[in-house]
Amino acid sequence: MIFKERQPAGLKYSVTDIFEEQKVEINFLSSGKIYEFTFTIEGVNWDGENLHGMIFVQTPEGPTKEILQAYYVE
Repeated sequence: MIFKERQPAGLKYSVTDIFEEQKVEINFLSSGKIYEFTFTIEGVNWDGENLHGMIFVQTPEGPTKEILQAYYVE
């Protein structure tokens, strides 16, 4: 997910894009285990447009899609 800081407009942040095609599904991950992955997003001007990013690990089932972990991307 990419979000933009919009303080002058009165909004703290607003989401500008969610990359569905970058989803990685994992059937099972034991406690303490690590799953490493990489991806590339082309054509994003992070600094020039004051953009930030987040990677979410969430449960795919259930009505709320609970977020288990989140990682801020600089």
